Amino acid sequence: MGNTKKPRTEWILTRWIMACVDFRATPEDAEWIRTDLNCSKDSLRQYRIGERRIRSDVENSVLDRLETRFSGTAAMLRGPMAQILMRRDLPNGALRHTIRQLPDPYRTLLLALGYGADRSEIDPGVQLGAVLDYLLQATSFETLQTVVFMLAWCDDIGDTVSWTTICERHRAALPNMIFEGIPVHHFALLDAIDEYARTIEFKHGRRIRTKRSWRTAVAKAKKIRKEGGVAVQEHWEDVPKVFAIRTKSRADENPD
Repeated sequence: MGNTKKPRTEWILTRWIMACVDFRATPEDAEWIRTDLNCSKDSLRQYRIGERRIRSDVENSVLDRLETRFSGTAAMLRGPMAQILMRRDLPNGALRHTIRQLPDPYRTLLLALGYGADRSEIDPGVQLGAVLDYLLQATSFETLQTVVFMLAWCDDIGDTVSWTTICERHRAALPNMIFEGIPVHHFALLDAIDEYARTIEFKHGRRIRTKRSWRTAVAKAKKIRKEGGVAVQEHWEDVPKVFAIRTKSRADENPD
């Protein structure tokens, strides 16, 4: 399922990085960004609005300097998820290794489906729809990351049916995920995921580029809130650890 189109995802991820850095920054950090990051005021503005990209492939870059102040920032552009979103080839076996390094339950569920799994780890009784039902309940960084890895696996093996199913279910779940707490400073990451999915979406077995955008979910999330919905929890930690942490999963509440 190769594709020669190269979207401007690096610029989109630059917006994500700067939004997260600004969110995490203390007043002292903000002063450091202005005086010690070695970037002009205009360059910072361009990074923030996505008119200029932060380079991930050069030494002592803005990304490296940000990493010294905001630990974890470099992984947001150099990690496997970002490389996939930018449609850069991972080293041979890297995607399988990455999947196998995921925390549970993500690792176990993906292995049961056959994603990155040895034959003995595949469970024929585990269906893609049921896995997505479970995963997409969680408003977490790991959930979005796992969706990207699942799409990349489908991309590698040419499974257009599963690719389309994952895309559709992910988009359908986004209104509730946004309502329950994906904050605005992470919306650029959703832009990048959507760009990746839209670039090689499939319909009737043919590659298409859909015009649908995840941002329609924002209005739907507002409607949920207006109608009196109650978020499970709104507790945030620094990226890229987690967006929201549930004290009890819906699977525990509804075992059937």
